[in-house]
Amino acid sequence: MISKLGYTTPFPLSIIIFLTFFFIINHLQLTIQQSDIYINNNDSIILLNNSDNLFNNILKTNELIYTLQDVINIPPINQFYYAILPSFDSPTINLCHFSNKSLSCFDYFCKNNYYNENNNSIGTLFNFENETIRNEFRYYFNYCIFCNNSESKEFLDKINNLQCEENLSKNIINNFLINSYRHCNGNDILNNNYNNNSIINLNNIKHLPILESNFFNTIYFTRKIKKTKFTIKEIMNTYQFTISLNENPPFDIPIMCFCEYQLEKSYLSFQCHDYNSDFQLITCYRVLPFFFVIFFLIIFILNFILIIIPKYYERFYSLKKLPEFTIEKVNGLKFFIKIIKHFSEINSQPCIWFAFGSFFGFLENLIRIFFNFSFSYESYKNYFPGIFRGLSAMTIVCGYSSLVVLWSHVIDLSNRRGKETNNNNSTANNSNRLSKFNLIILIILYFLVLLFFIITLIIFAATKQMISWIVVCVGILIYLITFVFGFGFYGIKILITLRSVKNDKNIYEYKFTKFILAETVIFIIGWIITLLSCITYAFGHDIMGIAFAINRNAFLDTIILIIIGLSLYIMFNRNYFKKFYVEKWNCCTTTSKEEDK
Repeated sequence: MISKLGYTTPFPLSIIIFLTFFFIINHLQLTIQQSDIYINNNDSIILLNNSDNLFNNILKTNELIYTLQDVINIPPINQFYYAILPSFDSPTINLCHFSNKSLSCFDYFCKNNYYNENNNSIGTLFNFENETIRNEFRYYFNYCIFCNNSESKEFLDKINNLQCEENLSKNIINNFLINSYRHCNGNDILNNNYNNNSIINLNNIKHLPILESNFFNTIYFTRKIKKTKFTIKEIMNTYQFTISLNENPPFDIPIMCFCEYQLEKSYLSFQCHDYNSDFQLITCYRVLPFFFVIFFLIIFILNFILIIIPKYYERFYSLKKLPEFTIEKVNGLKFFIKIIKHFSEINSQPCIWFAFGSFFGFLENLIRIFFNFSFSYESYKNYFPGIFRGLSAMTIVCGYSSLVVLWSHVIDLSNRRGKETNNNNSTANNSNRLSKFNLIILIILYFLVLLFFIITLIIFAATKQMISWIVVCVGILIYLITFVFGFGFYGIKILITLRSVKNDKNIYEYKFTKFILAETVIFIIGWIITLLSCITYAFGHDIMGIAFAINRNAFLDTIILIIIGLSLYIMFNRNYFKKFYVEKWNCCTTTSKEEDK
């Protein structure tokens, strides 16, 4: 049997701390405090020898509420934890109101319609690949077992009288009740009676189990059973005899919990009041997207105000001063091409890429917020999750690449000026151009990003499967291993050289190198997270643990935010800022005053 799922600490304040301790604390268990329980030598679940008493005292309810909209879609693949998060205003159904059923409980479960090769009746066969059959099975089972109605009482009486022994025996239901009650309420419901045998204390049960038939269509279940059609006895026997009394929930059973069923604020969850349902799911899918929207929007606005506007004002201002752009020399297409070159010089490119990156990050999280409401549920079902986050990652790659090429260009300019000073040359206009080496590197990087983007679109259009994300991840991993790691070693070498000869002339190059190396470290951390994400895309979102499956997007958004924020700090130019917001403003103010006079 699969080992118990672990729980981690809340969303980390530091990515570095997370990467250091995640795989250790991911396997720590959040256990439920329980009183001492006497276990006989044979610790099988059958030791609860008051099965008649439990069967005849099943907790009944008039309302068993099931929410219809799950807005996270992370069913179990490698682990049995079935995380769900309904929309804020999700429509619900009451499983105890089953007016349109075509069969009675007894006919549905006990009238055999399937025979084996020896023509022996072995029960009713259910095909759980069919959504209608799954929904019908959920309705019937919970209605017939847990709901307070005359038909349920009649059905359980027939089981008690051994009229459905081939399909649903009293012993099967008893074991189902024990495990499902413990799964939803913990082992606090177990007490000792005077014979030192463990019994269920019904007074401690605050959460009712609901059999979740969608579990039978998950990859985890189909891998485990390797069948698509089952009898009710096969389903029950798969789970009911493998859980001992000394094990703590959650259990590997197809159960959701109707938590706090006696209160108005009841809700559906895989477990009640556990770390995932009470904190982690709400934080990662409802709280953090709100903050990410704010942060991405702030960075987007700051990029425009502090960098893009002053930068392109300087480009426009310098354009008017260049002799080849006088009115007399304007020459149609050639003039237009020169304008494009002037405004797309290497020092103008990174801020545009990072503006796109922050906009796509903002858009992805804004959509995530909308998906928490039922009006967007149909759009959610047709949405390919993370598409704008993927576009954001691609633009970040382009932005970082152009920033590194800009750094290399700055180092080249410093070396050229030194040679020009020694040779008493004055070729400033030519020396400001991007070197052929840097230009080729930049073109290759842009081409590869475009190529991977096209390949991803083709694969997505053909399959609409997670394999397209695997292509994106592999492309980013190759980029990080080759370009980022390669630049890291080269940048360290340049930093050591600049530090050994540091003076007033190369202080800018020295600081530029330090900060871009710091950003490279963040990219390397991002490489680790991307690698783990790539593994989850290839082998299932929960292959690295349910905690990483839930937090994966938050980690990626955090890395993107840090990279963009640090890049904006590197690109900020005080001279450009001062020229536009101080000198231009003072000039306009002075002109206005003179006109008033």
